[in-house]
Amino acid sequence: MSAKFEIVFLGTGGGRFATITQKRRTAGIRVLSENLNLHLDPGPGALVHSIEEGLDPQKVNAILVSHCHPDHYTDAEVLIEAMTRGMTHKQGVLAAAKSVLKGNSICESSISKYHQQMP
Repeated sequence: MSAKFEIVFLGTGGGRFATITQKRRTAGIRVLSENLNLHLDPGPGALVHSIEEGLDPQKVNAILVSHCHPDHYTDAEVLIEAMTRGMTHKQGVLAAAKSVLKGNSICESSISKYHQQMP
């Protein structure tokens, strides 16, 4: 039996100029299946465009942030808050590059320790 997945492109833009102009949205990708509601690279507009597309942010159960550029992480904390019911329930999965969680020589942590503790 094969699993059925739906992929919703909330944004296909990337890079500085797509991010600041939003001519091509940078809100990331939602991957949906019976047991999975994953938001991949929730950049600017991820929350708003999810709602516009009828995707309840509170049903997200996993967030994946590939790297520490703003067009990949800026709405991650907001989606963590939705996924954890306003930070009241420790639930869901956060998968991210080490640079996103700990920072590196180029960038600071992109997701606060406060938000990292709830998924």
